[in-house]
Amino acid sequence: MQTRAPNDPTVREFTATVTGIDGQVVTLDHTYFYAESGGQPPDIGTLSDISVTDVQSADGVVKHTLASTPAFDIGDDITGIIDDEFRNYCMRAHTASHIIYGAGRQILDNLGYGGFGINSEKIRVDFTTTTPIDDETLIKLEQLTNRTVWESRDVTWETVPTAEAAAREDVAFNTKTEEGVMSDADSVRLVDIDGWDVAACGGTHVGNTSAVGPVTVLERSNPGEGMTRIEFAVGPTGIDRRATQHRALRETAIALETNIINLSDRATALRDERDELESRVNDLEAKILDSAIVDFESTQTDTAVWRIGSITEISVGVNDAGEAAKRALKSPSNIDHEGVPHGSVIAIVGTGERPFVVIAADDASEVNAGTVIDELTDTYGGGGGGGPSFAQGGGLAASPSTVRSTLREWDQ
Repeated sequence: MQTRAPNDPTVREFTATVTGIDGQVVTLDHTYFYAESGGQPPDIGTLSDISVTDVQSADGVVKHTLASTPAFDIGDDITGIIDDEFRNYCMRAHTASHIIYGAGRQILDNLGYGGFGINSEKIRVDFTTTTPIDDETLIKLEQLTNRTVWESRDVTWETVPTAEAAAREDVAFNTKTEEGVMSDADSVRLVDIDGWDVAACGGTHVGNTSAVGPVTVLERSNPGEGMTRIEFAVGPTGIDRRATQHRALRETAIALETNIINLSDRATALRDERDELESRVNDLEAKILDSAIVDFESTQTDTAVWRIGSITEISVGVNDAGEAAKRALKSPSNIDHEGVPHGSVIAIVGTGERPFVVIAADDASEVNAGTVIDELTDTYGGGGGGGPSFAQGGGLAASPSTVRSTLREWDQ
């Protein structure tokens, strides 16, 4: 006994004879409850006023699990009532998944169907395709789907020989869920959205696309190699999401002193302005750093002139300090030791509680920057490293002034 739900999805109340009782599991001579299959959840409702919590099909028998042990007996005629709201939701959701797949056929290359699922908040459809599904593609899928809903296309279903269905190029077979829908049967049920999509399916559907209502794409993800998952909503979840998005767009447009249509152009202009300002700020900060290094106190050893100091004019991180030290090393005019036949070493010490140190040294200095950092971290902790010409360390357990003093006494 198979469920009659797919072929008569509008039936909500029926009378049937009890054919089996096993604790809280009941079988009937016929049923209009949908048994969970192919991504569509089971119906909910009541049998003889007892809540139905699950419906499954095994070996051609539909088994209804009740919330409690029934008082009726085998052979009794009982009334089944299917929850109208949930059934309608599943019908709309399932038909919407077919519409989206049909939309995919219009714009995606080498399209394959990897499965779908319905829960109380959203629906998912899994695609395999060689077309990258970017934001623009996602918008197009949603647009085509809602246009098909608006066009009020009839949705019909029929059972045809399996060989006939398999020979048709227009029929989509869901390889993830057709087991149980097709199995090894001689016939297969086809659901046809007039002129849009035809697919092998055993689920419940609305009779016209207009009954689906608005469809809202929510997210996309990649659940497996070569697979794209699109999640969407029908009904209140989709409506609420659209309202939230529209409100956010209006508030953003107001904040940016434009309208929704011109919002993208306005955001692009602001981004360009921000990038230009960031570039100017970076240039100014670089000049401040370079100027500060020129004013560092110099210390001369037998082989090098050291410029050692900390940057106090602006907040500076270890990476920016390192780039500034390298620049200063390559600009001898910034280091006032003209006529002195020595190499140059630039050492910048951070100003934090556990300061960083960056050291840049030229070949003539005979100073190995990496060795200096290693000895500093051996003495004060922290970590770091580098090569002869440049090295850096951080997390030193010493004050900036202590670290500067240690460096000034280096190789004296």
